[in-house]
Amino acid sequence: MKKLLTILCVLGVAALTACGTNSSKTNVESEPATPSSKQSSDQSDEQKVFEQNFGEPFYFESKTMNGTYKVMITLTDHEIVNERHAEDRLKDDTDYIKVFLRVENVGDGNSSSNVIDFGSFKAYNSNGVDITKEIGFSSFDIRYVDGEFKQADLRPNGKNEGYLYIPIEEEAIPTELIFYESTLEMFIAHSKQYVYKL
Repeated sequence: MKKLLTILCVLGVAALTACGTNSSKTNVESEPATPSSKQSSDQSDEQKVFEQNFGEPFYFESKTMNGTYKVMITLTDHEIVNERHAEDRLKDDTDYIKVFLRVENVGDGNSSSNVIDFGSFKAYNSNGVDITKEIGFSSFDIRYVDGEFKQADLRPNGKNEGYLYIPIEEEAIPTELIFYESTLEMFIAHSKQYVYKL
């Protein structure tokens, strides 16, 4: 009975956190860096899909039980690799989209380390088929590679960067990479999506 209550509490907190990923109306042009012109001119509460170019930042704002935080996210330098390191136990059936990720806290309070990880993305092939390899955190090799992105809480103006490895099906050819504000199935349709063409 205690296990069931614990599991229900964890799911409830996860659901509340995912519901809290709603951007408030903010004047994006007053931010320290300029997001893509398409996002700044078209962004509204109704718009959910934003075309992104590598090297152009976008803003992610989340409301949590600990307050609201806002970060600027930039992706650059993408490539497909067969393994994260020589001893990668998933290398026999998994490839990765390796992308350089930069996260900067542009808000007034501390940001959460859970802002972004490989699970924040889905990859699709030219037919629109999801080729993202679903890997549970217990199966994912937690050894970090030199230069790999490591999640971290950030103070205002804090920056964190490194390579992020997004697992995909072996030998699949991705044509789109999408960052979702929430990848929980029950919230994904309502989540903002930032679409990168590969």
